[in-house]
Amino acid sequence: MQKADGQDSIVSLERGLEVLRAFHNESTALGIHDLMRATGLPKATVARLAHTLVTLGYLEQTHFQGRYHLADRVIDIGNAALANISITRVATPILQEVADRFNMSTALGAADRTDMVYLAYCRGKDTVTLRLQVGALVPMHLTAMGRAHIWALSPEARAACLERIRRSGADMGAVQALLDEAFAEIDATGFCMSRGDWRPDIYAVAVPLVINDGQTVLALNCGVSRHGLSASTFREEIGPALLVAARNIANTMADLKLKFFAA
Repeated sequence: MQKADGQDSIVSLERGLEVLRAFHNESTALGIHDLMRATGLPKATVARLAHTLVTLGYLEQTHFQGRYHLADRVIDIGNAALANISITRVATPILQEVADRFNMSTALGAADRTDMVYLAYCRGKDTVTLRLQVGALVPMHLTAMGRAHIWALSPEARAACLERIRRSGADMGAVQALLDEAFAEIDATGFCMSRGDWRPDIYAVAVPLVINDGQTVLALNCGVSRHGLSASTFREEIGPALLVAARNIANTMADLKLKFFAA
């Protein structure tokens, strides 16, 4: 059966957005074959969508091997969205204080399918860790931030989240073991840890952050290179500090009657 024009338009829009998503946190231009691998779409479809996105001003094509990179129109949309996220203005100074105190990186993250996307990122002056940035994606089930987020979801939302992770090809037995450990930690202490699960040289601790009367679930994390730092420091100092930070952010949002997006 042939789809209605409206349905065709929706499918085309979804596929176009998938092409744009392929550039997420990429510092290099991507070619047609790169976009095919990232989206799972056939070559002809990717070429057609890329051409349309160039015409609309969302992509630009380089002269080197005809590769593509994001154009200013996408950046303008992203900047406008970030400017309207109220919680980043509240969270950033609080996260920066924690980053400075422990000389580590801190971040505020939200769910993006099977990943967490950084909405705010701060680091101490001499932080030795991954140099991430706002917009960076980290895998949900392999990170403390992601597990803290999953813990705070409703049963229905959690089931849907785990189904997306399953469809991504993850080993659900291993995923469940990681979640069981993280959930037990959060139940006991309010925070959970990642001990090299995503990157072997990185330790992190995270706490859930729930705002908007439970409608918006986010997470905070704090991470650093594992070298020269004991796990007890995370348990006894950094985890409790993140809990205080999450409480301060949530209370400030409530006191100022702010929602996730500015009205």
